[in-house]
Amino acid sequence: MLFGKGDTTWFQYGIIHITEESFYRGIHLGMRATVFAVLGLLFALTTKPVRLFYSLMQQLKFPTNLAYSFMASIRMLPIMVSEFQTLLYAYEIRGLNQRKGVTSFYKKLIFFSIPLLAQAIRRAQRIAVAMEAKQFKTSGRRSHFYQIGFGKNDLYYVSVIGLLLLSSSWIGQLGWFIPVLDVRYFEASM
Repeated sequence: MLFGKGDTTWFQYGIIHITEESFYRGIHLGMRATVFAVLGLLFALTTKPVRLFYSLMQQLKFPTNLAYSFMASIRMLPIMVSEFQTLLYAYEIRGLNQRKGVTSFYKKLIFFSIPLLAQAIRRAQRIAVAMEAKQFKTSGRRSHFYQIGFGKNDLYYVSVIGLLLLSSSWIGQLGWFIPVLDVRYFEASM
């Protein structure tokens, strides 16, 4: 929106150049990003990862070794965040986080990345050994602890999403508060 191209200039100051076309393009991209963010949050906040991966394995025949690897990595994220916090507090107590600048940032990057990567490698090795001991292989059938099927909540979810798609398409055909239907900018050929 601030640095776009266009023919009708609304505001210009230094490198900021707002045109009518770039304004509508910014509105369009902002609305699209908001829709995808809301859908992603809806999915992330209403879905339990373990049940999702069990469902993928059972209904879509997702390979068990990949599914269990993803579940292990999801479980490791909070552990890595807490390790980062512990490292941050330890460096603050030792007085290593007080300098500013590019060289200080590079040193902090090394101070944080090497211990975190070493811990992640150790943990991944332990998980790999445990998974191998429990015979998580690509061949052979495994029994699943949870039997995941389709229920009425799944039907409700699909119905609500379908209704939202149909109503948004219908409202889009009625008219829109933005007087531009195509936000692409085509330069006039000379």
